[in-house]
Amino acid sequence: MPLKPPVLEDKKYADLVQEALARIPVHNPEWTNFSKADPGVTLLELFAFMTETLLYRANLIPERNRLKFLSLLGMGLQEAQAASGLVSLKADALEEVRQETLLRAGSIPFRATHGLKVLPLEARVFYKQQITPDAALLQAYQDLYASYPDHELTLYQVTPILDDLLSRVGARDSADGAVWLGLFLPEGSKDTRDAFLKKHTGEKLTLGVVPSYDLKKVRVDQKRDQLPFTIDLPSLKNDQLTFRTLPARLLQDTVTAPFTLEVTLPTFDTDWNDLDPLEAGVGLMPPDLEDTQLKEKLLGWLRINLQGSEFQLAAVQVNGLKITQEEWVYSEILPDGTGEPDQVVRLSRAPVLPRSVAVHVRAGNETQTWTRVNDLHEAAPEVILPDPTLPPAVKKVYQEQSRVFVLDAESGEIHFGNGLRGTRPAPQSQIRADYAYSVGARGNLGEKAISSIEHPRIKVLHSYPTWGGADAEKVQDAEKRIPQLFQHGQRAVTAEDFKNLTYSTPGIEVGRVELLSQKTPGTVRLLVVPQHDAAHMDAPMPDTLFLQAVCDHLDPRRLVTTEVVVYPPRYRQILVSIGLEAQPGVAFSQVQDDVKAALRAFLSPLPSANQTGWAMKKPVRAMELLATVNRVASVQYAQDVLLAEVGTPNPTQTVTLQEDEFPLLAALSISVGDPLPLEDLAPSAPDTPDRLLVSVPSSKVKGCG
Repeated sequence: MPLKPPVLEDKKYADLVQEALARIPVHNPEWTNFSKADPGVTLLELFAFMTETLLYRANLIPERNRLKFLSLLGMGLQEAQAASGLVSLKADALEEVRQETLLRAGSIPFRATHGLKVLPLEARVFYKQQITPDAALLQAYQDLYASYPDHELTLYQVTPILDDLLSRVGARDSADGAVWLGLFLPEGSKDTRDAFLKKHTGEKLTLGVVPSYDLKKVRVDQKRDQLPFTIDLPSLKNDQLTFRTLPARLLQDTVTAPFTLEVTLPTFDTDWNDLDPLEAGVGLMPPDLEDTQLKEKLLGWLRINLQGSEFQLAAVQVNGLKITQEEWVYSEILPDGTGEPDQVVRLSRAPVLPRSVAVHVRAGNETQTWTRVNDLHEAAPEVILPDPTLPPAVKKVYQEQSRVFVLDAESGEIHFGNGLRGTRPAPQSQIRADYAYSVGARGNLGEKAISSIEHPRIKVLHSYPTWGGADAEKVQDAEKRIPQLFQHGQRAVTAEDFKNLTYSTPGIEVGRVELLSQKTPGTVRLLVVPQHDAAHMDAPMPDTLFLQAVCDHLDPRRLVTTEVVVYPPRYRQILVSIGLEAQPGVAFSQVQDDVKAALRAFLSPLPSANQTGWAMKKPVRAMELLATVNRVASVQYAQDVLLAEVGTPNPTQTVTLQEDEFPLLAALSISVGDPLPLEDLAPSAPDTPDRLLVSVPSSKVKGCG
């Protein structure tokens, strides 16, 4: 059980003064003036103040003991996590941004994780969205494109992908399995197309990509460092359409979060505005734009080919820049070396980012950079005893392995060795440190928060919230990991281990973890539900970053022979119609709010103070809903309840659920007397067109009379 710090004394200043005044008649009856003007009362107040200060310090002893206990167990508090973000940059001429360039969101700093050249161009992203025509329209197109006798026709409309998180386009959503990136001259540009291409062809173009994976499942061992699509350059020569794949270089080591990549701006040798009207946009051709002003600014098209990939794309931005929320401190002066064993120095800013810390020790005229290790027991001794069997070069290797330190990222403490394990900083040696620190969860900002960059001629466009920031772990949270540490030492072996480790994933708040049935030997299937989801209050759904954080946390802790698959929940939408009578004197609007809140809490997948969360595979029963409504204080009695699944408007007494499903109120009606028929609640689902072979722009419908 967690350790609870006792309060040694809870008396405050006022309590101490009153108790001292109450004792005066007992010990000194002649003292009768207890006003604040009396010198004796002033002395009592002074001593009461000093006593309160001593009690405060005494009450800190249990807290220090708890921290020391965790330290002896080797369980340091998990450090803060820096938030990440993606922005795009805009400039009127070619500009260069270097790595570590400073950006700001008010007083919160961000740093560029890579450099880039900002090209003076704009981009639009489109895809060919299929439409279902009526018979007359389809016949008109078949007559218009009679030269394609061996193909069936598919009509599409050119649909832009907006810079928001609602977009989700995959290979199945596009008529040609691709997304098209159009590059355009910026507004007000004085260059012609040819002049611009002559000036900038061959420059590096940086693209920011916002992924939106199909969240059916995320595997711990999936490949995350390979580009899930190709970037192709279309070219039309002698009426032959060809594609050349452009080399692309990832600027990060993962594609599961918004990322940036770099391609060389190619030679656009085809002017797509010169095509025959019946040829433009047909088949695998780039889309034909209706906006004539936009077409005049077109530099060229790049095809993002999604065929054969489950990757879904939310947005693509040119001049994309990946940023991280951190502030650097360079060459901070720390206390000089003492030569004593186990010397400890503390950085002025904490919590710090462990990967950023570099310690430099200068003794005499030589400055050495020491290495961070996880445990000083792995360090070599300070003095290497001569061994004639070893070659001379081994001595230097041992010396380098002894110049190490251990970092407590949460407190900013740096621990040096004792001579037997790790070198001691020499007496009067100068110690300096370079490091970065973060504001933690405060770095998770909404869109448009980042507005300035350390460059006078560049503007920042911030379209997506930053993510991944987390505060340092608290002592009470670390104590909850103690039983898990003694069971398997942070290794996932039993089902309970996987659940406990998932709950302790840093940087996210896990609301619920369930172990699904095993379908394949050696495979562990986990279902995770986030604690908060602002976009889906009743149906919290983890996004790709959430699932990936769980995978990254479990990956080094699973057994080598174990495959871990992390699933998001599925939600079975239900329709509920209730007829009731309200308590006398209670407004019906209040009754509706109370009933709605009670049903949402009853059906919620997350545990709360009064609910345990919807049980796995438990069916939804109409009688249980009726009983839940009857327990609402503002309801006199519930007359009847109608229940059905979306798509099946006929009332039923039970809706069955699979093991990874939870119920979700798709529509709820609360009325006085008899319940409203379910037919009035059933939402309509649009038909999905079949996938055909040849794409024809739907914009030409205006030419078919």
